[in-house]
Amino acid sequence: MSSDLVVINKKTWEIVADDVSSWRTRKQDKAWRAIIEARNDQLNQPDFTCSNIEGIKEVIRSLDEKYCGYLLVLQCYADYKDKGGLLVKSSKSLKPMERKDIQKALGLKERAFIDFFKAMTENQIILKTKNGFKINEKYHWKGNAKVKHFIKSYTKNLKDLYKSVNAKDLGFVYKLLPYVHYETNLLCHNPNEKEISLIEPFNKADLAKVTGISAKTAYNKLKRLKLDNMYVFAEVRKGNNKIFKINPFIFYRKNGKPDNSLMADFMLKSK
Repeated sequence: MSSDLVVINKKTWEIVADDVSSWRTRKQDKAWRAIIEARNDQLNQPDFTCSNIEGIKEVIRSLDEKYCGYLLVLQCYADYKDKGGLLVKSSKSLKPMERKDIQKALGLKERAFIDFFKAMTENQIILKTKNGFKINEKYHWKGNAKVKHFIKSYTKNLKDLYKSVNAKDLGFVYKLLPYVHYETNLLCHNPNEKEISLIEPFNKADLAKVTGISAKTAYNKLKRLKLDNMYVFAEVRKGNNKIFKINPFIFYRKNGKPDNSLMADFMLKSK
């Protein structure tokens, strides 16, 4: 047996000494371990925020793409609604954010932050309260949901994603969130359709239409965006057609964990 190979159990995705299921190089194994860690983080972390699917459509119509990206990150700092829903410095201290804290969290220079903050407050997306700042719960919140259709963002993984992509990239992702199917994480025209056979998946032209960029640019961006060793989107071939899914380790609509087939679409893409 070559020293560059290890044995993986396909059922548990763990390295084993026997029960040969597949072979991987040590370099591939390092990437695989990172994926397993990301999966476990998502499955174990209770910390997520919620986005009202219909509400964020209003945000998309009101804001520049990069501002949508900043907002997607900023909502990770929301505290629970029953505690006021304030933007807080961390989940441990719960100290309300000041303007300078928001600027620091987003990594913005003064002029860029002033423009962003003005757009947020003028559109009543960020609200000033007597205790601090909060994101309008019409769009984003943390805690129990009172709307029927919403999508969860896992805050740790989303913050990590922001370290490797820019705000416009996240704005591109934000524009696609209203089209994530409830059961499958497919990007589609009818994201609340319960009958799987009736789902109308997006094609490249649909990606372009909802993001406001060319089909080629949208497709290339979709293929490029990554969180560590996992892609943000997966492209799956069904016959002669290509369909697209968003990563359930970052965004997910259902309660509980994703099923194994959906997780595998992203875990296996990073071999």
